[in-house]
Amino acid sequence: MKDDVVAGHSEVNQADAIIMPDVSRAQEIIATKCKAIGPRYGVFLKRTGELLRQNFPRVFQDMTEENLMNFIAVVDISGGPSRGQMKRLQEYCDGCGWCCSQTSRIVVILEDVERISRELKQKREKLFNFDGKDWTIKQGHPCQWWNPDNGRCAIYKIRPFTCRVWPQTTDSKGCYGLQEMPECRYSVSVLAYRVVEAVKAVSAGNNELPA
Repeated sequence: MKDDVVAGHSEVNQADAIIMPDVSRAQEIIATKCKAIGPRYGVFLKRTGELLRQNFPRVFQDMTEENLMNFIAVVDISGGPSRGQMKRLQEYCDGCGWCCSQTSRIVVILEDVERISRELKQKREKLFNFDGKDWTIKQGHPCQWWNPDNGRCAIYKIRPFTCRVWPQTTDSKGCYGLQEMPECRYSVSVLAYRVVEAVKAVSAGNNELPA
């Protein structure tokens, strides 16, 4: 992400204009998410803001911390990143292995359970757990297929769908979302990109945040 993508202070003023009517809603979003997933969400917003100020100082440096956090939160819940956006930003994944080693519960779809069990010639109950609602990797913290020595996945070519699209999520209605993981550079970078796109939309005279 380059600073010259969005230049000048006019974008900041226009961004503030869209933030002000949404302050109470943004604060409600932050409070609800913090309650649901803990203080990690606040850290996630803060790290996104730090990345924006670092890469786009002319646009975000003069924005108050409160307004910037509110703006990021509004963008975050306005719609998740598309698969196309995720692929374009894939270079921001530094392969740190956090998602493989620190995710406490890795949920997978039934198709992956059956496919991976078949490919590995193992009974699915040996590799996965089912709690009556979700299938999860049996040994998932760290993932049993993650190699800590080289940071690679032992079943990369047949890895589950949830791993292929990380940090993107999809809810029961098929709507995209983003894992709020401050430790994941990829996740933070994707949200920062969406904030920049939102500011560009505002500066172009479109007051609707891009989905």
